[in-house]
Amino acid sequence: MVVAACLDADQTPWAVWSLMRRLPDSAYSLWSRRQGDSWTHPRFVTTDTMVWGVNGDVAGDPNQGIWSVWTWVGEYANSYRSVFSSYCTGDTWTTPSLLDRCIWYMQPYSTLITFPPGGRPRAVWTGTSAGFGLYTAVWLGDSWSGSEPIPNSQMAWYPSVCSDSSGGCCVTWLDGWAHDSVYWAYHDGTGWTYGGKLGTGTVWGGSACCDELGRVWALWTYHREEEDSTDIWVRYFEADTWSDPILAISTAGLAFEARLVAAFGRLWAVWLRFPSWLLYYSHSQPVGISERRASVASGPVPEPTIVGDVLAWSATTPSLRNVGDIALHSRAMLLDATGRVVMDLQPGPNDIRHVAPGIYFLRPAESGGRSAVRKVVIQR
Repeated sequence: MVVAACLDADQTPWAVWSLMRRLPDSAYSLWSRRQGDSWTHPRFVTTDTMVWGVNGDVAGDPNQGIWSVWTWVGEYANSYRSVFSSYCTGDTWTTPSLLDRCIWYMQPYSTLITFPPGGRPRAVWTGTSAGFGLYTAVWLGDSWSGSEPIPNSQMAWYPSVCSDSSGGCCVTWLDGWAHDSVYWAYHDGTGWTYGGKLGTGTVWGGSACCDELGRVWALWTYHREEEDSTDIWVRYFEADTWSDPILAISTAGLAFEARLVAAFGRLWAVWLRFPSWLLYYSHSQPVGISERRASVASGPVPEPTIVGDVLAWSATTPSLRNVGDIALHSRAMLLDATGRVVMDLQPGPNDIRHVAPGIYFLRPAESGGRSAVRKVVIQR
């Protein structure tokens, strides 16, 4: 089973997952969204007549809705796989659009999708056009662009993709042959740059995400066989440089299918543990992300600012006084928990009636993500 989740423009959770059955062979891609205190009844995105079809992903964008991508096998199981996409309008998914057709290999196939802020959907998948590796395409409005190989991704397994606040796209993947390294590449809006290795060891999983300050984080696992334990490592990418590796978690047994996500001002990691097959999670405030004053030593973190229909701030606003260098800038940005820019703020009163209630973050527009951040709670 493959499970993926995202938030829509109203911060409503959506989930898409695959369901595989024998007797007869079949596979389904199902979807549901949160509604009040429960989830809607699962409905189909697509179906397949072969049990190993519909491994997919889902992503949401405020302006372009909920999108899903998946592989489809059908009657061509011994020849090739097809990669399709669809997006949801209301409760209905559009007619699937073909991205690629891949030669059948006994290798893991993956399909992923991401949204650069204000940009077009970008899909990443395992393909075979120029050899087994990773390929990418951008949605042009009514069809997908031609597929483009990601440099040096031959024999890539288990890729992960995310977009940063500048509109760039980062992809990480495992070395499919040796299974001992995690690699990365970055698209800056004009072309791909191959970055090389991010981490080494007996790697059993990798993931990438973007925090609310626009920084890319990468995760990988290192299984220490002699001790039967797993270290979960992370690094973050800022100012064109990766941080030193950070040991986030050490856990007993083999941890695999590890995933990393940024939400509500924290980094969250989830993973499966073998042989118990139980799902675990852990979370931590990322380095340099916590809402703070300009100097950590200057005092305790101030209480969140609670507002209703109007958010006002300036150098003399009492509730936003002493929040680092926010007062030094003429503009600020209001970010949601995923790091998406909700609106630009000007000094003085800002009408925020169109912004849904919830937790947000205030950041100077000119800071580049390296200065103080303040939590704002919108209540009505």
